Amino acid sequence: MNKKLLQIGGLVIAFFPMAITILTYLFAGLVGCSVNEAGYSACRIGGVDFGNTMYHFGMYGWFTFVTMPIGLVIWLVGFFMKNENVIVSSPNDGKFNTAKTLIVVGILVVMFGSLFVSIFESFLLLIVGEFFGRLIVAFPLGFLVHLFGFILLLVGIAKFVKAKRSI
Repeated sequence: MNKKLLQIGGLVIAFFPMAITILTYLFAGLVGCSVNEAGYSACRIGGVDFGNTMYHFGMYGWFTFVTMPIGLVIWLVGFFMKNENVIVSSPNDGKFNTAKTLIVVGILVVMFGSLFVSIFESFLLLIVGEFFGRLIVAFPLGFLVHLFGFILLLVGIAKFVKAKRSI
């Protein structure tokens, strides 16, 4: 199986519904129509009503909750897959694996950090109240989680580039 094909396919699967939604909103803006999640609104183009179609395409973004994890798994399989052309392993394989691990963990922390912060925040709001919970934890913790994810991602990319140059 081709490594690049898995990586590109995983990204396409992950982001395709969101791309459809973004393109729908852009197209609706260009033709002067309104698209929202509240329901169908009339959108006449050339005498034909495309409002219902635009509404459904506008809702495709919600499928990203399903396609993102599936696409990420496919992308990860392609990312960690051995190159078919490489016959002899090099001493830099360990450095590449460390870099790839940091990159993947960084991506996962950035992608799913908000979910964990939201769950933690919900429990905290029940305990200390809404104002203090949001002031003390929600914003600083969310910011720190994402900052940590981006730092892991940047360190992983730097290690990957350094290992690549030493070949």
